[in-house]
Amino acid sequence: MSVRSRALLYELGWHAAILVVLFGILPALLFGVSFWSVTGVNRQIFVGFAAAYFAALATSFVLVGRLGSPRLLAALLVAAAALAVVYLWVLLHSNAIYSRSLIVMGSAILTVGLVAPPVVATQRYLRIGLAAFAVLVGALLIVVGRSRGMAGFGTLSRQPSDGSANKERSKRSDLLATSAYTLSATYYLGYFPAYTARAAGGAVTADPSGSGYLLVRSRGELYRLNWDDAGELHVEPLGLRVPINNTEFEADVPKVGIETEGFRVADILAQPNKDGTRIFVSHHFWNRRDKCFVVRVSSIIIPRVGRVPDAAPRDWRTVYETQPCLPLKHARGVPFAGVQVGGRLVSLSENRLLLSVGDLQFDGWYGTPNYVEDPRAPYGKTMLLDLEKGTASVFTSGHRNEQGLEVDASGRIWETEHGPQGGDELNLLRQGQNYGWPNHTYGTEYGSVTWPLNEQSHSSAAYIRPVYAWVPSIGISDLVAVRDSAFERWRNDLLIASLRAHELWRVRVEEGRVVYAEPIPIGERIRDITTGGRGEFILWTDQETVIRLTPSRALNKGAESFATNCGSCHHMKDNRIGPSLGGVVGRPVASVSGYDYSSVLRGLGGKWTPERLNGFLARPDSFAPGTAMRFGGVSDSATRNAIIAYLRLSAGSAGSRPTLDATH
Repeated sequence: MSVRSRALLYELGWHAAILVVLFGILPALLFGVSFWSVTGVNRQIFVGFAAAYFAALATSFVLVGRLGSPRLLAALLVAAAALAVVYLWVLLHSNAIYSRSLIVMGSAILTVGLVAPPVVATQRYLRIGLAAFAVLVGALLIVVGRSRGMAGFGTLSRQPSDGSANKERSKRSDLLATSAYTLSATYYLGYFPAYTARAAGGAVTADPSGSGYLLVRSRGELYRLNWDDAGELHVEPLGLRVPINNTEFEADVPKVGIETEGFRVADILAQPNKDGTRIFVSHHFWNRRDKCFVVRVSSIIIPRVGRVPDAAPRDWRTVYETQPCLPLKHARGVPFAGVQVGGRLVSLSENRLLLSVGDLQFDGWYGTPNYVEDPRAPYGKTMLLDLEKGTASVFTSGHRNEQGLEVDASGRIWETEHGPQGGDELNLLRQGQNYGWPNHTYGTEYGSVTWPLNEQSHSSAAYIRPVYAWVPSIGISDLVAVRDSAFERWRNDLLIASLRAHELWRVRVEEGRVVYAEPIPIGERIRDITTGGRGEFILWTDQETVIRLTPSRALNKGAESFATNCGSCHHMKDNRIGPSLGGVVGRPVASVSGYDYSSVLRGLGGKWTPERLNGFLARPDSFAPGTAMRFGGVSDSATRNAIIAYLRLSAGSAGSRPTLDATH
């Protein structure tokens, strides 16, 4: 074989090896899985690098063979052009899934692949150095890939792959006025690595170790949440991930028409255990062999504090798995209705759990078979799991998508579930009862004015009616029963979260019926709510915001004092016997239109400052002799300060919701 033929063969082998690395070996080294299991934009980036490499190689042959360009110069030019094309693609898809490490590694491989042949062909002694360089890079890829794993590279968007939080964190606080309390709501944003696409789900629960909370995100990453005395949120990754196989599901299902974000973690439950903390997590699981999915409950014991050392997927134990395994369907609705998973968990005793399982649109209308009415299938049911016996039995049936389960102080079990278009329900569960779906609902078919199956096959007397139903739907989610002494006026009420309405609903139940439901604006889709009995409620939203609700104690004292001392004559919005006091701090004295002030107040001039208000509240007749106000004043300085604080913060401008802290 001639020297030229050997050089050509060497170069073709070199380029083929580079393409093999880009297409297959590198993902396998990084992720420990086959190339076609690496889904999403990471795979697209590898394909992009390979396509750019092939195009650059062809361009280089044209430049050298037909135009006579120097080989090294041509290789450098086409390598730069290829990288520019790839980087432009990444820039245009800046919200997509990728990691910086993959971009850097792909760039290095592409550059070395194009530039090395002309260099090595003219300087044979560089071959040994190049080979050593290739071995070193390969070893680094193996170490980095196996230590970081698939979850780190495959699910984060331009974020550190070790699970650390975003650098761009922010916090803001609002005041929320309710009929019983003024709440301080603090919103914590940007504390978690950003997902590449919408991935609504996950849950939060109180940590039974006594401090903070445990949080699981929709794709399975686990964290501890704690607040310090200054009110700062501390997020600690547990170094543990739920065994939910999103990547396999996304690799196997069609790329168009499947809402893959519905494949998610639904809930987390934590119990104290002699060896630490036992957690249960409900989530989807994809059966690759049979191309179907189930709802699974997985369990693991973690330390009471700190990270989980050397945790592996094999440490998780499958507590329960729904059967039969469900295929993607081709009927009404959507092929994969993962959003109707239910999946809520509540503890009835140490070894007895209640699990809600949604119908996943196998209800006889959107999909067949009708597993909701099949007593052998768990779908559309709440299931009683006995951990000691290893059994699962139907507790209640006739449900659509149960998004909340709660046991109150008296042992009653409350459930919330989605209706179709309208008809979200609050139910009081009784073992063995049927709650009507799909044959009875207060909602309607989407885009219609009726529900086709209402009362067609059964008498309505066979079904238990909801305690309350929302029409139109609020996108109901989880709920808690209030037991915390810090919210004494809410004791035994239910706080119900909503997705569509962006609100909490405080529901008062008396004598078995809802006597009122008070909406409390939150401003985000609330996925979960929990409380640890520490004078706070913790919310988790679909925007992955953590919201902490506490009673504003000083402000509530001010509200009470205002009502006692001022409320008989003044209101925060309207003129009554006296002028409106909404926005009084900073307002010119005697300036409310439509009110006839005394000449004394009109002659004061200036604006109402906290100091002037303090003097006026202490002794109105001394501050403004001859005032028409018939009020002896407030002698206690602490009460005056509380009233002024209430006027400054709660009222804002005629009853608005002011921001206390600027976003930072």
